[in-house]
Amino acid sequence: MDSYVFFRVGKYNFAIAIKQVVEVLDIVKTQILPKTPQFVVGVANFRGEILPIIDLTTMFKLNSTDELDKRYIVVLKYFMENTESFLGLSVDKVLGVSEGKVEELERLSQMPLQQVKQYTVSGVQLGDDFAFLLDIDGLLQAIAMEIMRYVNSKK
Repeated sequence: MDSYVFFRVGKYNFAIAIKQVVEVLDIVKTQILPKTPQFVVGVANFRGEILPIIDLTTMFKLNSTDELDKRYIVVLKYFMENTESFLGLSVDKVLGVSEGKVEELERLSQMPLQQVKQYTVSGVQLGDDFAFLLDIDGLLQAIAMEIMRYVNSKK
């Protein structure tokens, strides 16, 4: 079994493979970026690097279950053109790190929200609970496309 970081966005549980997660932060001071989509919280300083922060609650069009000042940032590491980059995902609650068993896609058909399903590749069983495993590459592509769509709509 692989290890995952489990967290909640709205009323849904999600997971990301631990190898993609650098750190989990309490909410950090961010610089708001003007003229960006609502799901872009802004940027923060992370170890001397610019950390763009995306609010998954807004991006997935879900209702937050927690107060905004109690949110967390899951910091991901990814590579773009052989350059290490970071992305912060603002989530409602971090449930912890644990081993989980990857389940088949059949449970995804139970997810009522199409806007979330498109970012999910499978599910992870965590004891009696279930979390949807995020497709980080698909999420990154969707973020880029949404930002480009937003920018083009403002011309």
